[in-house]
Amino acid sequence: MACLNIFISNRMEVLAEQLAETLRSPLSSPLQNEIVIVQNRSMERWISMQIARRLGVCANVRFPFPRAFLYEILAKLTGAAPGDEYEPEIMTWRIMKILPVALFRPSFESLRRYLADDPAGLKRFQLAACIARVFDAYLIFRPEMVAAWERGENGTGEEAWQAELWRMMRTGFDADHIITHREIILQRIRAVSPSPAILPQRVSIFGISTLPMFYLDLFHALSQAMEVNCFFMNPCREFWGDIRSEKEAGRMVQRVRERTGRYGFSGEDLYLEEGNSLLASLG
Repeated sequence: MACLNIFISNRMEVLAEQLAETLRSPLSSPLQNEIVIVQNRSMERWISMQIARRLGVCANVRFPFPRAFLYEILAKLTGAAPGDEYEPEIMTWRIMKILPVALFRPSFESLRRYLADDPAGLKRFQLAACIARVFDAYLIFRPEMVAAWERGENGTGEEAWQAELWRMMRTGFDADHIITHREIILQRIRAVSPSPAILPQRVSIFGISTLPMFYLDLFHALSQAMEVNCFFMNPCREFWGDIRSEKEAGRMVQRVRERTGRYGFSGEDLYLEEGNSLLASLG
């Protein structure tokens, strides 16, 4: 059954209990894997022991990371097998090869000064590795910016040389990156409902502290074709959805004033709560 279920608790043990109850209901085929997406191997070991303690055994359960799972979905929907060309370790060597040529361009003045005293190339390797990690994060957390770079936009300041370096790295390099893969997945799911035999029947996301919108969009789309269960930690056992920081409350009041023309409107009229400053800063 296609659906999106969200379970929230301020105790990890409660979430584990709920996950075990969810898995207690068997899948339509005993040969199917249960899929529980985690953020690290420590969580995998902990939750597998919790499942075994509550159900008597933890068997035929896979614990992929978010990106690995989404690559699996891509392969099932399109038959494409994403390579590792955009893994940070691979990009490091491509960037290191490009840097000596790029340094002669005006936008790379700051990098040229930094690498001026690097006869052995050690600083160039360390810099390439750092840039590769940043590019990897951009693909997940700033996909719109990367897409703009590929359209020829440079941005401003330090972003200009990064955009130019990204395009240089992509020149003559036809492999698609994860942004393209995401769009393919979304198009396939929205265009036609995949056959139940293609996608997993059920997937659970457990204990991941934060997910970028990049992944949230994909999981939300997948919930239209399969059962997606999310188990998230809540920092407080009380309801705190109405708590706003002072800045956020000010922005909300300003938006209401602009839309209604009532400039005498105040935060008290919206019944906003300031409450705990830490909870307010968490959004």
